[in-house]
Amino acid sequence: MRKLGLIRDYDSLCAVLRRRADEFDVTFATLDAVGGLTDRYSQKILSPRRPCRLFGRASFGALLGALGIVLIAVEDPEQLSRVRSRLVKRKHRRSVAEAGEQRQIPVR
Repeated sequence: MRKLGLIRDYDSLCAVLRRRADEFDVTFATLDAVGGLTDRYSQKILSPRRPCRLFGRASFGALLGALGIVLIAVEDPEQLSRVRSRLVKRKHRRSVAEAGEQRQIPVR
């Protein structure tokens, strides 16, 4: 796997996805078609100037799939050291059923 960028917030996510689309030198219309999105949807999400749409549950996975990207969450030790003292432990542990299992959302 090749590292494509560091994502810490929504704007950096969109920047990485825009760079990836630029690498492939494809139009937003192509991303829409490959991802099964409605016309101009990826343009509305990834516009560098004031996007007028945000990712939804379906469009997020569809666009990641169209760009051949998978996200892997890793611990950020530097950030964790900044906030650790403010993290308050629960009084009661939640069971796995209460916390909810990780669900896979099909990519169209």
